[in-house]
Amino acid sequence: MNKNPNIDIIIVNWNSGILLNKCINSIFNSNCEVNYKIIVIDNNSTDNSINDIAKNDRIHIIRNTVNLGFAVACNQGAKYGNSEYLLFLNPDTEVRDNTLFSSLKFMIENPFVSLLGCKQVDESGNTLRTCSRFITLSNYINKLTGLSKLSAKRFPDFHMTDWEHDISMIVDHVMGSYYLITREKFLALGLFDEDYFVYLEDLDFSYRVKKSCGNVFYNTDIEIYHETGGTSKNVKAQRLFYSLDSLLIYGKKHFSKASYFILFFLVFLIEPLSRILFNLIGLNFKGIIETILGYKMLYIKYFL
Repeated sequence: MNKNPNIDIIIVNWNSGILLNKCINSIFNSNCEVNYKIIVIDNNSTDNSINDIAKNDRIHIIRNTVNLGFAVACNQGAKYGNSEYLLFLNPDTEVRDNTLFSSLKFMIENPFVSLLGCKQVDESGNTLRTCSRFITLSNYINKLTGLSKLSAKRFPDFHMTDWEHDISMIVDHVMGSYYLITREKFLALGLFDEDYFVYLEDLDFSYRVKKSCGNVFYNTDIEIYHETGGTSKNVKAQRLFYSLDSLLIYGKKHFSKASYFILFFLVFLIEPLSRILFNLIGLNFKGIIETILGYKMLYIKYFL
């Protein structure tokens, strides 16, 4: 790498506990040939995660008095910084020694890449399936009906579970837990769409990257650790509400009117029955309650 680029590492925090500190410490312990600053946007956390961060000139904290959502907070961080590169990084991740250096080196040496993601592994070292296709009505139906679980290759859903994530390649989308882009490109494409509170704002942005003739690249030679479940594993009903709400927002933006009408029908009438049935088969009664609570919030938003 002939130059030493600057990078703003944007971390949105909401009750991340000790995970936030582990994430920040992993950055401090990584290769220092990279000029970086860490911008933490706290979405009104009620734990002590933000207060436990050690003071450091490289850390800048933005404290929101209410939870503004992930998309808004990411955009806050991007507007606050001024570096050439932006890295959106989840607080439940940890970078390796050469993650940042290798990522920037790859971006500089491969200008055809607009957006970069990397291999993500869990606590057992298993590679997580973090890439996805753009959502279509057909691959949503494959997921809804369970056909993708019977044969992911024959009936693929938008999650690329049919692929081992063992080679580097151009993909539709890389998960926003590690999402590297130039500031120039991010601003040119209009930042994250703030209609999304959380979930799919990154997929929506990747779609805009593709529409602008840019390339999204998954690099398996670069790695991070990602704790599965992260900060949302204790609010599953809310997580279901936000994921379905984001799906409807995405469909309204990118589907035809006819396809969106079908999606709307499936989300509100078929999917809750499907979720309850699968939970019932698995004797997951807690999952049934979470489904009902999540759908209650969705019905309130769209019909009351």
